[in-house]
Parts: sequence; C-alpha cells; structure tokens
Amino acid sequence: MRDVKIKKYFKKLPYTYAFGFIPTLELLRTKPTRVHKVLFKNESHRFKETEQIRHLCRQKRIKHEFNNRLVDKIAHKDNTYAVGIFQKYEDQPDPTRNHIVLVNPSDFGNLGTIIRSMVAFNFFDLILIKPAADIFNPKVISTTTGALFKIRFKHYDSFKDYVDEYEFHKCFLFKLGGKSKLKKTKFKTPYSLVFGHETKGLDASLDQYGETILIEQSKHIDSLNIAMSASIAMYEADNKTGKI
Repeated sequence: MRDVKIKKYFKKLPYTYAFGFIPTLELLRTKPTRVHKVLFKNESHRFKETEQIRHLCRQKRIKHEFNNRLVDKIAHKDNTYAVGIFQKYEDQPDPTRNHIVLVNPSDFGNLGTIIRSMVAFNFFDLILIKPAADIFNPKVISTTTGALFKIRFKHYDSFKDYVDEYEFHKCFLFKLGGKSKLKKTKFKTPYSLVFGHETKGLDASLDQYGETILIEQSKHIDSLNIAMSASIAMYEADNKTGKI
C-alpha cells in the first residue's frame, strides 16, 4: 500500500481507520496485508494492548508510531489510543455458506450491530445491495468491535444481480406482511436471510425471489428495529440448523 496522507475520513478515500485497541488487534490478526500503519497516542503506554499490537506489527513488519497530533486529527473520541490504517477491500462470498443480505441499509449503527450479530450466530457472508451505508465508515467499524474483519462482504448493484449469481440459495425475505411465520420456517443450507431499508422495508417487487417471513411479536409495538429483527432471525435460523 502506498504512503497515504492522513486526513479525516470521507467515503471516497481508498483507505479507512479502525479506532481502538480491539478493532486494531483484530485487523492485524486477520487482514495484515491490508494494513498501512498503526498509530498510537503517547498515553497508550499504560495499556497492555499497546504491546500486543506492537508485537504484531513487528512480527508482520507493519509500520507503527506514537503521534498524538495525527490520532487527534482523525479520531472521533479523545480516548482513542490506537488507530489501524488500512486499505479498503471486498471478498467473494462463499457459495456454500448461508448469507445475510441487506437491501439499501442506511444506518451506520444498525449495519455495525448486524455484523456483530452475524459472527455471534455463525454467519460470515454479507451482501449489501446498493445504495448502502458505507461499511468502511469508522463508525461502522467501531460498532462491530472487530467483527467486520471476520466476515466476507460484497456489494451488488441490484438484488436480481445477487440472486442470479447465487441461484441455489433459497431467499427468506423478512417483512411485516410476511406470509410465513419465523417459528414455523424450516431452513436448509445454503440460504439467504434478506432484510430491507430501515423505514421502507423490502419492496413488494422482490417477493418473487423467495419466501416472505414474518417475525411474530406482540400487538404492543408496531415493528422491530432492523438490527433486532436480523439478530432474532439469525439466532432462530442457526438454532434450527444445529450450530449454536
């Protein structure tokens, strides 16, 4: 990776940042060839994680330095003591594994939480249908607490493009008007759990591509947050396939 000019993050940059000890450690363990440099604040000396990160940097021949000015320039929080700078990338999803598909997600927090739940419930392939929230925004990376680096992810221009490529995946489309109930749904690998935009949900035009699913809930609330819905669906699906 060429030398980069350190600046505040924006989407068009070819690189991004992992803020904090845990995301930086996970980045170094899983994507070392993508890492350009690691920055520390001088105050990080008092934390054991600093030496763990420095050890990995030396082992993998990754540049690292203590530089309060640069960390403060790019970090969102004053208590950021380590920053991993790395090149953006994508991975080809595994055609034999189950997928999570997000159609036009827009919220950074929801995206990060879903990725963290994916790793918790044995899902390691994420599909993002454009337009989608920037998965490389440091706010997303921080919310995943390093889980981002444990999954494969890829963007597609349309849901049809994805379905055409993975024709053997049965799609389960989660929506309030779903015809099948989650509790009674049977899952057989490989399958895809599909979720829509936070406020708009999934367009009815996508119903033709799979089975629509309803997550049953009480009448005391109108709907669930997308991150909650996705987490419940992942838990239920993985539980039925005997992985948890």
